[in-house]
This record gives sequence, C-alpha cells and structure tokens, in this order.
Amino acid sequence: SKTKSNECPPFCKCLDVKQTVECAGKDLSIIPEGIGSATQILDVSGNNFRVLQKENFLKLKLINLLKLYLRRCRISFVQDDAFKGLSDLVEIDLTENILKTVPTGAFLNCPSLIKLSLRKNPLKRLKRLAFNHLSFLNTLDLSGCEIITVHEAAFNGLYNLEWLNLSENKLRSLPDIKHFSSMLKSL
Repeated sequence: SKTKSNECPPFCKCLDVKQTVECAGKDLSIIPEGIGSATQILDVSGNNFRVLQKENFLKLKLINLLKLYLRRCRISFVQDDAFKGLSDLVEIDLTENILKTVPTGAFLNCPSLIKLSLRKNPLKRLKRLAFNHLSFLNTLDLSGCEIITVHEAAFNGLYNLEWLNLSENKLRSLPDIKHFSSMLKSL
C-alpha cells in the first residue's frame, strides 16, 4: 500500500508503509531528502552519486536501514563514516560502480553486515584487513572485478564467511586456505 504523497519524495516509490523506498534510475546526484526514517529497504540504484559522503544516511535519519542497494551509481569513492548510524544494516549492494579500492573505513559502521557485493568494480588489489570490521559477513561477491593480487590477510576478521565469489578476476594466486574462515563453504 502506498503512503501519502507528502511522506515520500515525489520521484520515488514508497511501499509497505515506508518500509521499502525505491528511487532507482532517476539520475539523482544525492540521496533524496524526505525518505521516512522507518525505511528498512532503500534502492537508489542507477543514479549518479559519484561519492558517498560521510554521515550521509545519518544526516537523513535513515538509521533503520536493513538493506541498501547502490548498483550502477558511478560511485568512485566511499568516505569513511559514510554508513555511520547504520548499525542494523545487513546487506549492501555496490555492484557495477567504479570503486578502485575496498572502502574498509566505511564498513567500520556496519557491524551487522551479512551480505556485501562489490561485483564489477575495477578493484585491482585486496589489501591487508580489507574487510576487518565485518565479523558477521556471510556472503561476499567480488566477481567480475579486476583483482590481480590478494594480501594473505585480506580476509582476516571474516569469521562467519561462508560464500566468497572471486570468479572473473585476473588472479594469479590466492592466499593459503588457512587464511580463510573455517566456515567457508563455497569459494
């Protein structure tokens, strides 16, 4: 059921009493104001954000987000603390952006994250402790990137990682299996 129009940005679609907000493919350069603070699922894919600014979601009072879809948003940089306040976030999809490095500092604010996709970003290297703060992460998709090297401690701290996709990269070698989570089921 749709909410009253004054509770939803005019170019977005708000469903299930503002639990889900879709603002995909609207050529937005910023996350729009006026999204209800009760929103749990936000899809802003196909926009033109370029940089995710620090405290962006906190300033918009979007602290109840559980899932955040940022596919194809031309994001080249995610500032540290961009996800500040999103302590309940369980999924982030950053597929098909132009990130050259893993935004490790931004993930510090996402302790509950279970699923992360960085698929089809021009990542070349996975540095030491790239995902260090994501101890509950279960699924990590790094397919279709341009990864050449992986530091042996890149996946340290991912104690609950079960599914890791590194297909369609330029890897010549992988760290020893002892550097992966003992929970890993699929690589």
